[in-house]
Amino acid sequence: MKKCLLREACLILAVLLGLSMQSTAQTKAKVLIFNSIGYTESRVWSVSDNGIYAVGSSAGEDASLYPFVWNLQDNTQYFLKDKEDPTQNCLIGDAQDITDDGKIIAGSYNSRPALYNTETDTWTMLPLPAEYPNGIGMCAKITPDGKSGIGLVFDGETYFGTACYWRDGELVDLNLPKTNMFGGNVNISRYDDISADGNLIVGRLSYNEIPASSSGFIYKVDTKEFKYIAEDIMKTVDPAGNLLDNHLEEMVISADGKTIAGVLYEETYIGGEGENYDMFATQAHNTGFTYDVAQDKLTSYKGAQEAFFAIDQNGTLYGVDNLLSPFRDAFVIKDGKFSRLAEYVQNEYGIEDLQSTVGYDFSGTVAGVSTDGSVMVYNSSLSGGLAYAIVPENQATGIGQVLPTSDDIDAYLQGRTIYLKGEIRSIAVYSPLGVKLLEKTAPAQQVELTPYEGVVFVQLTGKQGQKTVRKLILK
Repeated sequence: MKKCLLREACLILAVLLGLSMQSTAQTKAKVLIFNSIGYTESRVWSVSDNGIYAVGSSAGEDASLYPFVWNLQDNTQYFLKDKEDPTQNCLIGDAQDITDDGKIIAGSYNSRPALYNTETDTWTMLPLPAEYPNGIGMCAKITPDGKSGIGLVFDGETYFGTACYWRDGELVDLNLPKTNMFGGNVNISRYDDISADGNLIVGRLSYNEIPASSSGFIYKVDTKEFKYIAEDIMKTVDPAGNLLDNHLEEMVISADGKTIAGVLYEETYIGGEGENYDMFATQAHNTGFTYDVAQDKLTSYKGAQEAFFAIDQNGTLYGVDNLLSPFRDAFVIKDGKFSRLAEYVQNEYGIEDLQSTVGYDFSGTVAGVSTDGSVMVYNSSLSGGLAYAIVPENQATGIGQVLPTSDDIDAYLQGRTIYLKGEIRSIAVYSPLGVKLLEKTAPAQQVELTPYEGVVFVQLTGKQGQKTVRKLILK
C-alpha cells in the first residue's frame, strides 16, 4: 500500500511540475556468432577494455591454430599473418589480448612471447628471462594503452618457469619472493592479470605445486609492494594442525584495480576431534571469490558459483558452474542477484531464448567483458563449438550476426554456375580460410564462379534478412 501511495504522490507531483514519468527503457543487445566457416572450431580468449575487439584462434583440420582479431563494431574478422611470410595466415601463433585501439595484440609466435602490430602485420618477439633463454610461453595480458604486458615463460622439459612483466617491450624483473607463503621454494610462478593503468598485478607463486603451496598475491608496481592474498585462509589447519589445501586459482582484476575475482579451491575438515579425529574427513570444492584490495578482505560464494572469470567496473561478476566439465553454464551476479546468463540477457537486453540463438543447450564459459559490462564474449564449450558475443544493438552488422535461417532460399551448383532459389538480397562466397571471394547485392538468379576451384562456402541473405550457408565444390 505504501508503494502505491508513494507512486500516486509522485504522479501528482510530476503533473504539478509539468513533468512526465517514464519507465527506464530496456537496453537492447544482440548476439553475434564468430564465422568459423572453413575451420573446425573457433575460440575467443579476451575482449578489449572498450569492448570493440575480441581476439582468439580458430582450429584448422590439420590441428593448426590460426589467431584472429574480431571487430565487434563492424563484425569483421581478420586473421593474423605469418612472421616469415606475411602473405599467409599465421598458423603457429596465438592472440590472447588486445589494446583499446586494436593496434597491438599480445600472444605468442612459435610458442614464444610476442606482440603483433595489426597496422604493419608484423610480429615482435619479447625478451626472455636469463634463466630460460630457450623457454616457451606467452604474453597473456596487455594494458589498454599497450604499455605493459604480463605472461609466463617456462622450461619445456622440467616445466619450471617464471612470471614475466614487460614494460615498453622490455623485460622488467619485479623480484618476486623465491619462497612461497608456506616456506617452500618457488619453482614456477605466474601473473594472472593486470589493472588497466598497469599498476596492480595479481598472480600466484608455486601455482601448480601440490599440496597446499600455491600462493596468491598482489603486486603494486609504483610502490614495489608485494602482498599475499588472504594468507590466514590459505593457512587453515585441521584439529591436529595439518594444513588443509586452500588455494587460489585463476584470477582477474576489475579495470580500476579495486577488486579481484576468481576461483578458490577450499578444503574443509568435517570430522570429529580427539579420539574421533580423522585426517581424511575432509571435503573440497571450488567456489567463486572476490577480494577487496583496499580492505584486504576475501569473500567466497558457495553454491552454484564455482568460478568467476570476469568482473566489470560496476562490480558485476561473470562466472560458470560445472567447472570440471567442458559443458558449462554461465551466470551473472549483479547487485547481489544471481541469474543464469540466458535469464540475465533476457531481462537486461531483451534477448529471447539465448540457447536457441546460439544453438547449444548450455551457455558456455565467459572469456571476457568490457569495462562497462556492455559487451560480453563467450565460448560455447571447452571441447569445441563456437565463439559468440553479446553486444549493444546499435553495434555491429555483418556475416556473423544471428538471423533466422529459411528453406525458401537456397543455392545449388551446375558446372561452375551457382543457381539461386528464392528472393535473394545478397550473396557472398568464401574460401575455406574465410577469405571473401565474391559479394553481390540483388544478384541475378545465377552467378558464375569461373575463376575459382575447390571448396567454397556460399552465404545467402534473403529479402527478410534470413540467412543460409551452403558448401559447394567447384571442379
